[in-house]
Order: sequence, then C-alpha cells, then structure tokens
Amino acid sequence: MFNIRNIAIPIKVTENQYLKSSLKDTVHFGKLMYYTKIEGEGIGDDSEDRIFGKSKKDVTTITIKDPKNGQEWIISSKDLTQDPKIEFKLNDKIKEKIGVACFSLITFEDFELYSTSDNQKHFRLKAKALDDIKKYIQEKFTGNKCSLIVYNPSNFLNSIRNSGYEANKIKYYDPYNLSRFFENKDGDEPYYYFKPESFKYQREYRIVKINKKDFPENGENVTVDGISKDATIISENQMNSIEIMINVNN
Repeated sequence: MFNIRNIAIPIKVTENQYLKSSLKDTVHFGKLMYYTKIEGEGIGDDSEDRIFGKSKKDVTTITIKDPKNGQEWIISSKDLTQDPKIEFKLNDKIKEKIGVACFSLITFEDFELYSTSDNQKHFRLKAKALDDIKKYIQEKFTGNKCSLIVYNPSNFLNSIRNSGYEANKIKYYDPYNLSRFFENKDGDEPYYYFKPESFKYQREYRIVKINKKDFPENGENVTVDGISKDATIISENQMNSIEIMINVNN
C-alpha cells in the first residue's frame, strides 16, 4: 500500500547558463573536496568528508597523561577557548576520488492541508519550507541568474536507480548528541551522507560517483538517462503554487 508520507519532490537550483544541459539529463558532479575548500563563501561546508561530536566547554574537563611517567595535566573549562570537538574523516586517498551531485527533496512533511473539495484534499507548502528554500537559493547564489528545476519524482528516482550510482538522503545530526554521534561513526553509512543539523534546511539528496583516479578539480558532467524527463522550470515566487492533491474515496 502506498504511503503518502513517502512522497518526495526533487528540486535543484541551477545557474541559467547550465539550464539547457540540466534539462537534457546532464548531471554535474563536483569534487567532494571542492565543497570543503569553499567554506566561508556561502556554499561550503568543511564537514563534507567527516562527522564530528562536541561537548560544551563549561561541563568538560580534559586530562592529558604522559605515557612515560604517568604524570597528568588537567585542563579545566576556563582554559578552553571553544567547545572540544572529536572527529572522524574519510581517508585522504579515498575522498580525492569522490564526486557528488546535490539536489533537494521536498517531502510530504513540508506540506499542510489548506482545502477540501469534491472528494479531494489539497496540500500546499508550509511557510517554513518556503523560507528554507529561499535560504537555500540565496546560499547557492553566485551573482549569476539562477532558476529552480522541479523534477518528476518517478523519473528522477528511477533514473538514478538504473544508473547504478550510489545515492541517499543526507542525515542531519546534532554534534552535541554524543551517543548518536558514535552510532553514526560506527554505522554502515559513509561519512559523506552526514551533515550537522545546521544544514537541515537544505533537505539534501546526494548522488555519489567514485572514480578509480582522482576526481577532476572542476568536476565532471555525466549523462543520467531520463533524470530530467518531464522536469519543469519555475521561479522562486511560483514555489507557492506547488501543491499535492489527494483523491478521497467515499
């Protein structure tokens, strides 16, 4: 039985100069390391290749032990300049071979019921979802004109599945939840599918391409057959008009 909560609508912010190729099944994979290097430019994230956990410095005491003589030094919270952090990251040789293509998913949870008519229920995007999408557009803004592409969910997901590329939703986590951090660290999911929850507004769905050689610095364009079939271009203002209609049988 179909669960409406599994509904997911893929979208992507694309510079207009790449719009034509994006609508012809071209997917751009950027080098994973590229995104870690542009932190501070509005679109980067230095945690792209790692996960990390934090502890509040005002409740933390660190003990350093000399293995030679057993002498210990204690660093109290007042001596810490920032919250202590522990991290685990991908092997350098491996992450140099990884490329990622980033999309966003609007899910059923992003909608709210606003009317019922003729045995139909109509759902529209919540204000919070619209605000997050606008924030995401601004994050991707480079000074060049951009457009939003909305993909047909079935064609999009089936094309990725048939392409053989690895893909999954990003898992957003609270770095201060150390028990969950260690679950993530010891789990089966690669670190490039995790981001701190401060990036949750991105609603990211990530396709991953792993090359035998180092990934090109400028990324790589790949054809994924059928991914843009029935895709449409909309403006930021038209996001308000996206709705889900569900037929209700008596």
